[in-house]
Amino acid sequence: MFRIRDAVGLQPAQVTVSATLAAATAEVLGSTDLLLCSPKQAEELGLHWRPVGEIQLVRGFDVTAAVRDDAERIRTRLWHAIARCLGAHDQDGETP
Repeated sequence: MFRIRDAVGLQPAQVTVSATLAAATAEVLGSTDLLLCSPKQAEELGLHWRPVGEIQLVRGFDVTAAVRDDAERIRTRLWHAIARCLGAHDQDGETP
């Protein structure tokens, strides 16, 4: 999003990251700002949703840990469960 912001000439303050979904939602409800979220999140928040221009955004995630082996173990054992909880999709668009 930041690369697109810069490419189209927006100012840094025009695309920001909020610390929490609650803070972002409050900001949107009290202004003319927009919230970048999934259609499901918009529905849950009672917001109107529409796609962003010519780009297709995909939510991703990664697992990190202080000890590399711990992160790898979590990735191996819990990847699909974490993805399902986050509503992530695999490369075919299917929820794991």
